[in-house]
This record gives sequence, structure tokens and C-alpha cells, in this order.
Amino acid sequence: MLINIKQKQEMILEIMKEVIKVCENNNITYYCQAGTVLGAIRHNGFIPWDDDADIIIPNDQIDKFVICCNKELPEKFHCDFYKFDDSSYRLFPRVGYKGTKTKSIHLDVFRLIGLPDDHDEQLSMIKEAKEYTLANKQIRAPWYKLLLRGKFKYLFEKIKDNKMYDKKFDELCHRYPYKEATYVMNPNGRYGARNIFDKKVYGAGQMHQFENIEVRIPSEIDYYLRQYYDDYLKLPDQEHIDKAMNKMTEI
Repeated sequence: MLINIKQKQEMILEIMKEVIKVCENNNITYYCQAGTVLGAIRHNGFIPWDDDADIIIPNDQIDKFVICCNKELPEKFHCDFYKFDDSSYRLFPRVGYKGTKTKSIHLDVFRLIGLPDDHDEQLSMIKEAKEYTLANKQIRAPWYKLLLRGKFKYLFEKIKDNKMYDKKFDELCHRYPYKEATYVMNPNGRYGARNIFDKKVYGAGQMHQFENIEVRIPSEIDYYLRQYYDDYLKLPDQEHIDKAMNKMTEI
């Protein structure tokens, strides 16, 4: 079945509503993340040509979040995370519809982890997180693809311990406790050093309209968006918008 971008956004919004309800009912801190924050500020909802939404949760609340989701989400949804589901390979939770491809329709729930104060050490952790993420992706590939690509190291590790990089990544995420850290980051973010923030930028958060619901976004919103996007009010060129708006998704 193929759906257009508007239909996909409506489905993701339904997931967001239920996930936020779980967070609020269980005193779990969450913030909208990156492009979802940009959409809230610039469009009061989804970026019209974006078919994605993300939130982020302090790392010390992630396990509680997944447990609560699996208990309280309506039956048609599910939350997968490698620490609770052997079939899950991502290094962060993802919430989707049962019976559909979570790769297509989902809400990603990133981990907001603590960092050291030293900037060089922060950059080193970014590099380490990227290495573990890539290795995790490699080791999850079918054995025959690893063999054809000559990825013998990962083929061996797949046989020996296919949870190796999950464990290494989790150790990195807990290296500096979130509550004690001054600086934080999303270790799965694609923005490199732009993912590093003083924790006060997230702060207690503020509520903002997103479509027909209210969501929590970071406290220092102008600083946050400028760090990620520079001139965040500037729109992409029309060709990019048209191409994205015409995209269809199989579910």
C-alpha cells in the first residue's frame, strides 16, 4: 500500500500523541528533536515536505520509557529497543504500528547522554559513537553480504558476539551520568559537533503547538535552532520541496 506525505504525517502524529501521553503519565522528560523542533517553530507542525518526527529523552530515563510504552501504548503500536528485544538492531528506541514497516512509519526516540566538560573528549565521544553505530549496522547485515563485501571482521564478530557493539555503545552512553553532566548530546545525531549542547539549552523545556497538539521543545529555542540550522527561517529551494512533497511511501 502506498501513502502520500500528508497521510504519513497523520500516522506519525497519532504515534506522537500516544508516546507523549505515556511520557506525561509517567513523569518521563522528553523534548522534540532537531527537525521536529524546527517544524514546530516555523510551521506550527510538520515541515510540510518532511515525513519524519523525532523526540529525545535523557538516557537515564530510556529504559523506563520503553517499559512504560510496552505496558501502556494501545495494542496497535509497539516500541522496539535492542535492550528488550533481540530482533531490534537500532541503538535507540523506535515506536511504530504493528504489522507495518517501522522503517517507513515510526517515531524515533533518541537518547540524550551526558558528556565530559573537555571539548576534545566530547569530540572523541562523537567519533566513538559514530564508529559503534557503523559497526552495529555492518554486523547486522546478512552473513552472505558481509562475505561478498569482504567484511570478515564483522562476519567473525557476528558469529562470536552479535551484541558486541550494542554493549559498547551502551557503555559510552552511561560513561558520564546525565544528571551530573553540564553538557549533553544525541549520540546518534547526524550533525557532528552541532549535537553538543549545554544542558541548560534543553532546560525544563517549553510547550509549543505542533499540528493539533502541544509538545515540549528545548528552553533556549533560538540558540538551539541556530546551532543546528544557522538561518533556520530560510526555506530550501522549491525543487527540493516539490520532490519531497511528491514522495510516496510503501507500508
